[in-house]
Amino acid sequence: MGLVYESTTFSFTGCRFTTKGMDNLFESGRNAFNKFNIDNAYVKPKHLSTSGGKSAKFLGASKSEAETILKDAMRKGNIVEVLDNGLSAQGNQTYVVIINAGEEVGTRGETLIKLVLSDDGGMLSAYPKK
Repeated sequence: MGLVYESTTFSFTGCRFTTKGMDNLFESGRNAFNKFNIDNAYVKPKHLSTSGGKSAKFLGASKSEAETILKDAMRKGNIVEVLDNGLSAQGNQTYVVIINAGEEVGTRGETLIKLVLSDDGGMLSAYPKK
């Protein structure tokens, strides 16, 4: 069964969402993003272009270059989606914030970045996304 639009209510089989709830989620995720100090953004080693494995990887020949790409995208890009990511181990609400960087940021041509942020201003992860 597909998406059904009824004025301001979206429904899937067994689930209902109002646009007001979606707006609140987007706003909450954007608030978490705004609380986060972009200068503290980091790239985990597994997301560096120089590491092995199948994880999504940032462009850049070093951790410093990859983090510059991430920080620039966070400053200049646009938030295109916010998703509820549940609670962190510390009990804080977390959000997936998808940013369109407007240019390639990943080794596989990715132009989006998936950030996982908590509402207390912390960052849990960041990596390129198709």
